[in-house]
Amino acid sequence: MIILNHRFLQFVSIILLTIVFVGCSNNSKKDQAISLVPYPNSLEIEEGLFESKTVNINYSKAPEYKDIIELFIPKIGEFLTIDEEASDGSINIIVDEKLQKEAYQLNIQGDQISIVAGNKNGFIYAFTTLLQLFDQYAAEDVAIPCMHINDSPQYSWRGMHLDVSRHFFDITFVKKMLDAMALHKLNVFHWHLTDDQGWRIEINKYPGLTEKGAWREETIIGHMAEHPKKYDGVKYGGYYTQEEIKEVVAYADELGIMVLPEIEMPGHAVAAARAFPNLTCTGKPQPFNEWGVSDDVFCAGNENTFHFLQDVIDEVIELFPSEYIHVGGDECPKTKWETCKKCQARMKKEGLHDEMELQSYFIKRMEKYISSKGKKLIGWDEILEGGLAEGATVMSWQGVSGGVEAASHGHDVIICPNAEVYLDHYQSNYNEPLAIAGLTTMESIYNWSPMPDSLDAKYKHHVLGAQANVWTEYMPASEQVEYMVFPRLSALSEMLWTNDEVQNFDAFTARMNQHYKRLDALNLNYRIPYPEGLLPVDVLTPVTNNVELHVPIDDAQIYYTTDGSDPKKSGKRYVNELVFSDDKRNAIEFKYATKMPNGRWSNLASSLIYNNDRFKSYTEAVETGVLSKVKVGEFSSTQISFEEWNHTRIQDGIRVSKKAPKNFFGEELYGYIKVPESGVYTFTLSSNDGSKLWIHDREIIDNDGFSYGRTREGKVALEAGMHPFKIIHFVAKYGSNLELTATAPDGTIINFDGKNVYH
Repeated sequence: MIILNHRFLQFVSIILLTIVFVGCSNNSKKDQAISLVPYPNSLEIEEGLFESKTVNINYSKAPEYKDIIELFIPKIGEFLTIDEEASDGSINIIVDEKLQKEAYQLNIQGDQISIVAGNKNGFIYAFTTLLQLFDQYAAEDVAIPCMHINDSPQYSWRGMHLDVSRHFFDITFVKKMLDAMALHKLNVFHWHLTDDQGWRIEINKYPGLTEKGAWREETIIGHMAEHPKKYDGVKYGGYYTQEEIKEVVAYADELGIMVLPEIEMPGHAVAAARAFPNLTCTGKPQPFNEWGVSDDVFCAGNENTFHFLQDVIDEVIELFPSEYIHVGGDECPKTKWETCKKCQARMKKEGLHDEMELQSYFIKRMEKYISSKGKKLIGWDEILEGGLAEGATVMSWQGVSGGVEAASHGHDVIICPNAEVYLDHYQSNYNEPLAIAGLTTMESIYNWSPMPDSLDAKYKHHVLGAQANVWTEYMPASEQVEYMVFPRLSALSEMLWTNDEVQNFDAFTARMNQHYKRLDALNLNYRIPYPEGLLPVDVLTPVTNNVELHVPIDDAQIYYTTDGSDPKKSGKRYVNELVFSDDKRNAIEFKYATKMPNGRWSNLASSLIYNNDRFKSYTEAVETGVLSKVKVGEFSSTQISFEEWNHTRIQDGIRVSKKAPKNFFGEELYGYIKVPESGVYTFTLSSNDGSKLWIHDREIIDNDGFSYGRTREGKVALEAGMHPFKIIHFVAKYGSNLELTATAPDGTIINFDGKNVYH
């Protein structure tokens, strides 16, 4: 008998114990959406309903899959029985080895259900689908619609990566994530076990790795790009014993999930160097208690480095039956190699032209060793640098170009680019907890495809699939990981499983109404969308004096206040649109939030609403162009004093000056903008790193903070003509883009990149 994690048992038990099958009916369910996630590639609804007072499961034709049945039906009670001897049953299990890997068929008829698959994972996915159907049709007056499902995944690699080096999570939480992956038919758990910030796997030959390498002296506070840096002064760490590793691997295997271990090399080596400093080029690695990349990497000229890593790999292979071993290979600075006598001697001996080729030598040497053990090496796309090791598989994270290059040379690839599937990014432009940067929404993931358009058709079979990558610098608690992962992982699961021509985001969003209840059953702290319909700074007029809010969850409720108080404590329930009187001129401090049926709340959203308040225009003569003050320095917010500055100039539009420094500076742009007609304007401010917009000394857009590139909006009512403005922005880490546009009352887009600006 398989011993199961209690959370998964609870989830399945909740589903099965609420099933009540009632009398026969010929009512058609064609008009009712089938809320399966991910959605099957072929689903045909037929007339009638499956009904039965008791459900007898017969697996006499598939005895080898008894464990799977017991996995999915752990509670044998009033409604369900297993009968090995019966010649027929309400649910019949049938093996068809002709079906392709991971495929299954599910036939639901009026008097019986048949499940057909050719292997373990096929049966797992069939039961997952059946359980989702059961939980949708669990009311006493509902039975399961008759249907035929013929299903198999679009991609074979459907994964989730979890970084446990930046922040550590115990195996109870890891199993919870595996349960959630199984619910979504994902099949690869990429376990990021070592990095600069912590070594998390016990290696018996080198106990120092967990005695010293699993701990850091303190952790950085706030964003890693903030200045000056602050630290909490608290020792932090943890690791998995080999017995715990085995337990997780076995648990994942029961769910049809392969666990892929990652042991970073040659970079991201500081945690190992805490225990064994002589594995670095200097033998004296610098303390590193922050996020980012350290220059202290494994010494490629030291033969002991390879002996050490081979010993580690030997123990890793014993723990993980995965056909792959992930060696990282990313973000390896070459600065220490450039001055290391051992590394330079290695390059001379091996005929290597530069440090890029030295990295290739390092990876190729490890690939040969891993291959000799019957495993395949996999690494991030930097392993292409200097030449790719024979037999290596590439994870393309810096875009898709690395994947295209590798696939075009006959290597398998997993496409998981930073911009598209990194779940450490913000989920919306507003009201989100601290994250690294970027914007990755549920919709953007769903509408993305891992198949590069630029890849020649004859190499497309090398694209195995994709995975979501969860880096945990800004996720110190398991609840925060769950918030960042779900429901975006639900969207990824359907994008990878369901064929492109079957996918439909609107239909997926509708099906999520039921699927949120499944996430509730797993006790997942998924992100609840806050109500939409207002900008952080908004405007009402005598003509448009109503507020309309909406949230894409059917059973959710919206609560609000208009005095700045917390709607979770004293809010009114929003039922219909709110209409405000025409004569109210003071700003309304509007706060609102979503409340789920289970009592959970979304993040709090707020809007400052100006009612019947329009700025008059300026009439004095002005010259074209805007004024710019540049102040050199490392800034982490727009709170910059320009009483003293380094440069001032006049430029023709609102943009980062071509004469400005490439990075690390703040800039104040000010002058006048011109609008053609009176009315409400929606301004849009885009920037890399932080920016803010003021018009008539009123803050209209707050786009502050670090970002790969973010756009935010705000509204203001203006009279036709000239209006004073100010923009403050800083450039620190993520580029030097700045753009301001406005949407006029008639819908026309106004640009301020060379026109409509004055001083």
